[in-house]
Amino acid sequence: MLRLITQYHPITADPFQRNENYAETAPCNALKPYIRCFWGTPEPVRRSGIISDKPSLVIPDTCMDIIFHFDYTNNLVDGHFCALDENSYSSSGTGNSALTSTFAIRFYAWTAVLFAENSFAGSKNRAFEVGDYFSALKKELLPMLMSVTSLDKRAEFAGDILLKRLNPNRINANLMNGISDIICTRGTAKIFDIAQQNALSKKHLERVFNENMGISPKAFSSLVRYQMLWQEICFSPRFNVLDAVEKYGYSDQSHLLNEFKRRHSMTPKQAVKFAGK
Repeated sequence: MLRLITQYHPITADPFQRNENYAETAPCNALKPYIRCFWGTPEPVRRSGIISDKPSLVIPDTCMDIIFHFDYTNNLVDGHFCALDENSYSSSGTGNSALTSTFAIRFYAWTAVLFAENSFAGSKNRAFEVGDYFSALKKELLPMLMSVTSLDKRAEFAGDILLKRLNPNRINANLMNGISDIICTRGTAKIFDIAQQNALSKKHLERVFNENMGISPKAFSSLVRYQMLWQEICFSPRFNVLDAVEKYGYSDQSHLLNEFKRRHSMTPKQAVKFAGK
């Protein structure tokens, strides 16, 4: 599992963002194979009620998130779990001058199930109350999160609790082999070939993916291809779209650009500008 995260490191639409509203902190070494990062507000912030000049763009990052919002002014806590999403969306929102903070746990697509209590079948493109899938984790986690306000301290508490809640018995070898094959081929391998290589029927592989991630292997493979393309666009100093067409198995340049825009809601050029690179 550790090998997977050295090969594949999913990113957001704005991977360079660090400010009073958003920061990331890495988990401890023992959790790195399972948790992409902890994220949220470094400290509580007072919302001005003004719409941000740069709305938040949420893209399919092949991760799942538990997100808690704390409203200290009105003494409210809102928590939800975001399952795998296949589409991007924009979120601007207006504040109400409340003193608030956010804390979130970002899981890899294939690891959230190791902390959950239920199957993820039918969960894609939806958000749920945290307790629907992580009732025990929520019960133990929420009082700790409410007792401190800094991102780093919350991450420390959450890390300790997650280590206790990790259930390695739920690791599915067929799932992990399928994920590895998809990542190693940059999402270009045919699902029938992956199933055959792992001595499974295509239907069995689809059932394993649906139960553990809420998505079919074909759909997940498409998301991985998009994510790996986005990482190359974002970080490569000399990105060449024609080379990428061949590398990621697109039929031509138009196919690549249309598929990227369908996932990202922007062209690659617009996406790089949005990311502030």
